[in-house]
Amino acid sequence: MKATTIDLLKRLKDKKFDFSSVKDLLGLANILLEDIGNTDPLIRDELVYPALARLLYDDHLENSEVEKILKQLFTERFLFYKIGENISSSVYTRTFSALQIAVVLYKHNEKSFLSDEIIKDMYSLFLDYYKQEKDVSGYSEEFGWSHSVAHAADVFKQFVLCTELNEELEEILELVKDKFTQADYLFINNEDERIVTAIDLLIKRDVFEKKVINDWIKSFGEYRKETDYKREFVINTNIKNLLRSLYFRIDSFEEVIKDTLFIINPFKK
Repeated sequence: MKATTIDLLKRLKDKKFDFSSVKDLLGLANILLEDIGNTDPLIRDELVYPALARLLYDDHLENSEVEKILKQLFTERFLFYKIGENISSSVYTRTFSALQIAVVLYKHNEKSFLSDEIIKDMYSLFLDYYKQEKDVSGYSEEFGWSHSVAHAADVFKQFVLCTELNEELEEILELVKDKFTQADYLFINNEDERIVTAIDLLIKRDVFEKKVINDWIKSFGEYRKETDYKREFVINTNIKNLLRSLYFRIDSFEEVIKDTLFIINPFKK
């Protein structure tokens, strides 16, 4: 990123992102898109992310312009940038694209400016992204927060709130289960709490029978055990953290959660 752009963003941040001095807001948005995954956390987290989020949310751009940017975010330049790589700096482009998608969806859920077709298409694409994302790490000392699972949870939350989506939201449950039964990474950065926020809202949407949630919770007690102790520990701990977080956030599934936690407890004997 050019030094002049960094200076501009710092001034805008100091003025709480008052864009009145900027003549070409769409041009600025496009410049920010190019650095959405900047590996410098100070530039990415403190300048690019909030500036672009404010541009997209605060009606600085026409709805048609926001929609165009949203569609860009779902391309191979952004959300699908080098998808499938494991532990690579490319994850920052993908995961911070996800955060801006959450911002646009949040705006839509307040002002309803996207068509049903766009919402459903974007939902399908995001599920595809979530399936393919291999880098589930939370934090890097060098590059800062990548947090792909937590950022995706924020997107899922907004999709759950989209009235255009109903029964198809059940797909989120299986994808979350897949992520939390992987053995390559122990989630230690509140990923469970972030995704439970979306699941809690999904339950409250009441778009499918209670049995669906009941069976989903029970299914965690049937996960495929690993013969390697360390890998088994990771899966078991991820599941326990997810179910415990769910237990303290909802009122109607306490018994099945307790039963499932007992089943997978390696120290129950």
